[in-house]
Amino acid sequence: MSANMTPVSTLQACFYLPGHVYLWGLLIAPSRPSRLPSSETGPAHPAVSAADKKTCTNSSERLLEENFTEITIYVDSSAPKLTLDQNPRMSSFNLPPKPGSPLSISPPVQSQDEPSSSLPTAFNPAVNLYNRFWSWRKTLELPNPGNAENLTKEVKSTHLTNFMFDGLRVDYAKAFSHNPAFQITHGLTLASQTQEPSYNFSSLFISEKTFMQGSLDHEGSLSGRFTQQWSTADTTKGQMQLGSSADRSALQVEHDHAGLDFNVNMKAINPSIVDGSGVYIGSYLQSLTKNLALGFETVMQRGPDGQDLGTTYLAKYTGDAKDWIATAQVQPIGLLQTSYWQKLSPQVEVAADLQLIAAPMKRDAVATVGAKWDLRMSSFKAQVDSTGKVSALLEQRLAPNFALLFSGEIDHFKNTSKVGVGVMLEANAAYDEEMMSKLPPQL
Repeated sequence: MSANMTPVSTLQACFYLPGHVYLWGLLIAPSRPSRLPSSETGPAHPAVSAADKKTCTNSSERLLEENFTEITIYVDSSAPKLTLDQNPRMSSFNLPPKPGSPLSISPPVQSQDEPSSSLPTAFNPAVNLYNRFWSWRKTLELPNPGNAENLTKEVKSTHLTNFMFDGLRVDYAKAFSHNPAFQITHGLTLASQTQEPSYNFSSLFISEKTFMQGSLDHEGSLSGRFTQQWSTADTTKGQMQLGSSADRSALQVEHDHAGLDFNVNMKAINPSIVDGSGVYIGSYLQSLTKNLALGFETVMQRGPDGQDLGTTYLAKYTGDAKDWIATAQVQPIGLLQTSYWQKLSPQVEVAADLQLIAAPMKRDAVATVGAKWDLRMSSFKAQVDSTGKVSALLEQRLAPNFALLFSGEIDHFKNTSKVGVGVMLEANAAYDEEMMSKLPPQL
């Protein structure tokens, strides 16, 4: 900027250019006396009518709102011209020294840090439409529906399918720290009718955003799980198993993205970078209202003989008080699974599940009803299904670090029964050290 530049305070009229309206004309009041000689100020500008002034004022206001963020007028004492210094999208232009002479505007100066204006201009309608749509979605305040894998999470926690055992079971866990949490566990199962005796050693590490677990059994099979939360919306998970044979080894990698009112999950099981074989699963769940969410899950299996593709359609409806949830999963090949869960009180939950197969070669249906009671020192679960099985599980905690488990199942149609007894022990290293410090000194 030249040292002879003098800022002025007001801009009153506008310029006309064929086909355009710009800031023109000007009646300026210098903020300090100008050093322009009186002989070089040039003739006076022609008079402007009241209609022209109104048009210029409206056009100037619109132009200021749309294109300018800051405007400063300078008077150059070395020449009878005015320079407009503004936003980098417009460069300065000079006023003609004589009325009626052509108005010249220099080309815009593009900042190196600013992207090309033609691309944003071309996409402005689409960007504005997207911003308005996103603002409208925020006003709906729709909840995140969760991922497809946890569609029936509440039903699974109420039923006994994932908790039943038979024979003798012993679990001993020792915690070494709490933040971050580090724990090791020894597990032993004996006299089971469904599996051979086994021993399992596992370790667990949990921090604010990381979860890691590894286990090793008596046959030398190694397995591990890993979860990393990158942000409140993105989480990556992995599972790995290495066995004595190839059919007992597996790898699974998945990524979960929880949006404002939707969830996307991508999963790969035993993927091969050589031929692309493996099982690939993708799911999407979208909340349409505060209660209803719809989505789908697609499974693609690729192998040497080709690929197989299947899609499951998902629906989830949640009560206004979030005390009951109904879900449905439908496959076009003739599979239907529905579930219902309700929290009757802070201690009592009930759940029902129906699995229906209506394929051309097979027709079958299984209905399951279960309930869970949570008391202060114990938890009891009961379940009955349409195949004639009645099951129950009792977990009684006798002390903060000691619990007993009793499970039983009777199959009335097959006239068989199963009984299991379990012991759970938990040791806290920090608690033990605190208790030892309080003991009197030994002589």
